[in-house]
Amino acid sequence: ISFRGTEAKLLLPPTNSVELAQTYLADMPTGGRTPLSQGLYVALQLIETERLKDRDVVPLVILLSDGRANVPMGWTEGQERTLPGIGIGEEGPASTDAKHMASVFKEQRIHSVVVDTEVGDLKFGMAKSISEAMGAQYIMLDNLEADKLAQTVRLRLPSMGQSG
Repeated sequence: ISFRGTEAKLLLPPTNSVELAQTYLADMPTGGRTPLSQGLYVALQLIETERLKDRDVVPLVILLSDGRANVPMGWTEGQERTLPGIGIGEEGPASTDAKHMASVFKEQRIHSVVVDTEVGDLKFGMAKSISEAMGAQYIMLDNLEADKLAQTVRLRLPSMGQSG
């Protein structure tokens, strides 16, 4: 699921193929506004749909984000909405929405991993707070070599049968 601009879109249906997901990830667009709460919402809808098809499915959500949500739920391009002046790294309506959606993953015990993509010397740790709200395993991208992400996901898969 790509969440960019004002919406979240499903780019690749759920798959067991880490390699296929890695291929799609390489071509995924990035940058601009970040409707993180919308992306999490679409992921929850997708999980619900998959569970209706197969009650035994055990989802694993991998979230790659710096955690900087700046588009609140329900916001659309061109919509007049006055938001308080929120600077980078500060809490605002979009961050509150994202943490709320993230908490649903924890409540529903959905296995998840948050890969913090924040780079540079100045870091705000916003992905860490999303990870905590999700009850997710937290990994900093800086600590992963590019080809190690797929391996990290594979290592997480065998523990999926355990409740956490």
